[in-house]
Amino acid sequence: MQLEEDFQRLLRKEYLNGPEVNMVGQVGINFYSGMKSMAFYELWGEKEIFRLLIVQPTANLFTSRFLGKNHLLFLLIVEDDQLIGGFVSLQENMYDQLSGVMQHLNERSVKDLEDLWTQFVKDHYKQLPSEKLV
Repeated sequence: MQLEEDFQRLLRKEYLNGPEVNMVGQVGINFYSGMKSMAFYELWGEKEIFRLLIVQPTANLFTSRFLGKNHLLFLLIVEDDQLIGGFVSLQENMYDQLSGVMQHLNERSVKDLEDLWTQFVKDHYKQLPSEKLV
């Protein structure tokens, strides 16, 4: 068991950037990892910590509707590493989008997550590389 923990600690140092990547006081991006195709963010909000996965769909993805361009998949990692979320449109009101896909969150938490996206994550995510740099 100790060997596995040591191995995970080494991987964490190699692939997880942080702490306090982009913080204002105690709010903002604490850790991040990944690239545009899939990124992980540990976000510190006013009252809670969010562990957010952002997945960029392929340009031609269609499920029950077209989701390629201008959509992202937002997934919150909750208890026992369960994933909750859904697709959000970057062209629509972000609060409404998050309220629809994060129905387990209360209104204050949705607002907190929207503020974190707007103030910290949105621009940071845009700057992530599209492919792994060798």
